[in-house]
Amino acid sequence: MNIRLVSVLVLTVVIYTVNILAYAARLAGIHTQRPAQARSLYNLLALSSRAAHAVQATLLAGLVDLSASTASVTDLTSTLRFVLFAGAGGILLGAALVPSAASLLARGVQSYQARGSIPRVVLHGVSIEGLPRAWGLLRRPRTRSVRYAREHRPRKRWILITVVVAGLNAVAGPAAQIASVVASEGTRTSLSLPSFLTGLGIVLMTLFVDPVTAQVTDQALRGERPAQDVTVFSVWQIGAQLVGVLSAQLLLVPVAGMLAAITDLLVS
Repeated sequence: MNIRLVSVLVLTVVIYTVNILAYAARLAGIHTQRPAQARSLYNLLALSSRAAHAVQATLLAGLVDLSASTASVTDLTSTLRFVLFAGAGGILLGAALVPSAASLLARGVQSYQARGSIPRVVLHGVSIEGLPRAWGLLRRPRTRSVRYAREHRPRKRWILITVVVAGLNAVAGPAAQIASVVASEGTRTSLSLPSFLTGLGIVLMTLFVDPVTAQVTDQALRGERPAQDVTVFSVWQIGAQLVGVLSAQLLLVPVAGMLAAITDLLVS
């Protein structure tokens, strides 16, 4: 395993981990009653995810080009399976860090109320005074939260759609990269096709997933339902994303073949 692939895997873990920490922002917003400020602080972490994604995409494109030059579809498929496994690892790591991130973000919101400036909040957090306090805010994942979530499961349709969306988002890019090597005469066409899969995922998320989680969050903020329900939906959403990314392993070759066939039709 060369250094380029290792770098891609590490960056993939970072990307998925930071994406999962968005749920920590939701929990911190409920705890502080200031969801918008919690989300704005999370955006600092999201910046690191975007930077990691830019570097990861460049390195991964180099691996795809190398496979294209040697016509080694098998090696490319194996590489992309490693990337998907790294994504699953990032989800697990992010899930483990959600309690700590929620606690830190809640503290960050309180610090912002006192200082009124994001840069000041960050500088205070990394100062000699702030670091020990931040260390004291770290939390271990609680198994009772998972048990409670199992006893208060959301609707199966909501869970299933969340799995489908995660699977579509995870498999779209890698499958298109394989298709671009298989259908070498339509490389650009193949690489443009993932947007149709991810677009379908966006539609499903917008219509069936986001409205439910938004309603639960708003009701918890108004005191109409327990704040614990937000944790329940977060646990199930993280679990559904994990299942979706793992299912992408099964979908990778069939979807790549489908995209390659579509490419051949479009360029013939």
